[in-house]
Amino acid sequence: MTEVVIHADTGVVWEILTDVEEYLNWNPFVNKVTGKVKEGEDLEVLINLEEEIQTFFPTVTKVDYLHEIRLKRGFLIPGILTVEIITELHFLSKDSCILRQKCQVSGILSPIFWKKFAQPFKAGFEQMDQKLKKRAEALAIKNRAINISRILGNGIAKVS
Repeated sequence: MTEVVIHADTGVVWEILTDVEEYLNWNPFVNKVTGKVKEGEDLEVLINLEEEIQTFFPTVTKVDYLHEIRLKRGFLIPGILTVEIITELHFLSKDSCILRQKCQVSGILSPIFWKKFAQPFKAGFEQMDQKLKKRAEALAIKNRAINISRILGNGIAKVS
């Protein structure tokens, strides 16, 4: 699990998280997502694990607007290996939230999976967290500047 405080509205962070077509432009961990972040949707996700690209084919099992996205993939026979990626947003204030990402693995092959992928997944989530934080906070600053400009332009407030 990883966690980062982002000084931006949850709506800004949610927009970045769900705009998967833009991932290639900023996300060092998830290089590409084919499909939509919509419950029941099957995705193709290219993940950068220690300079090696892995393809993951999860199903979107939950989308709770501004709060949570869950992706899940079972492999082979039920009970062998199931991987679930959980992305959560927790509201702190109108201008900040916590992004938490988790990878939960179950099944008889889970110890083998974790031995190979635990560290690369954590490192990938941490890189993604920091890039998303930087992108969201820059966008939040830009949005505040636009709003101030609109207010000043309308003559509602003046700064001397």
